[in-house]
Amino acid sequence: MIAGKTFFCCLIVTVFLFSCVHAFGQSQVPGPRQITGMVVEQNQNPLKGANVCALGTRPISGRIPCSLSNADGQFLIKVYATDTYTIRAEHIELGYPPVMRIPGTYGKPDPIFPKVVVDDTTVPSPVKVVMGAKAGRLLLTILDDDSNKAIDKGLIKFCRNGETERCYSISTAFPKGHFEVLTPEDQFTIKFETWSGPVPEYHGGVAVGPSGEWVARSAVDDKGLPLETLQVALGQRKELIVRLR
Repeated sequence: MIAGKTFFCCLIVTVFLFSCVHAFGQSQVPGPRQITGMVVEQNQNPLKGANVCALGTRPISGRIPCSLSNADGQFLIKVYATDTYTIRAEHIELGYPPVMRIPGTYGKPDPIFPKVVVDDTTVPSPVKVVMGAKAGRLLLTILDDDSNKAIDKGLIKFCRNGETERCYSISTAFPKGHFEVLTPEDQFTIKFETWSGPVPEYHGGVAVGPSGEWVARSAVDDKGLPLETLQVALGQRKELIVRLR
């Protein structure tokens, strides 16, 4: 009788453990989640070397998860948080606008950037990213007007003209005075600032000691005409010498 009870109890425990393991296997996707798919151009040819990124809806710490597409246009991105991700792609060298782009319209056709839901229970199906129109390309050589020397770093602010002004600014280095950016088809203004004074030292995230400031600089082209509104046709490039006063 005792042996029979023992067998019955062991049977219940065994069935319970099997059920828990089986249920766990159905409800959890172990390790990082993978988002896979393909990047193609408008003619449906695969795009090699595109930088493909998964942009979630939540604030993130660290780098945005990205990967490069292979010769067949295929990519695999590893993400570590459940969220709804928009899959965007860029190929700066070929003229496809950056993932974090200057606000504006980059022309028709629009890109197709799919959304992927990543959760703990399912593996996302592969998606297709279709690139849109190629942007214009603006190449600047930035010089100090007084010394005629190249300016090696500064801040550039772009503002799209239209019903609602949308602006984007970047603080960056200008290697030998050169700066290159992909631009939307809309007209836009461009403004420059350079740093004046000592560069502050930071200790524990707090600036210590004397510090300079950003100073607005007026810009003229190589003929001395004010550089205000620019426009570059989609797929075209424009080279300018910019003199800051």
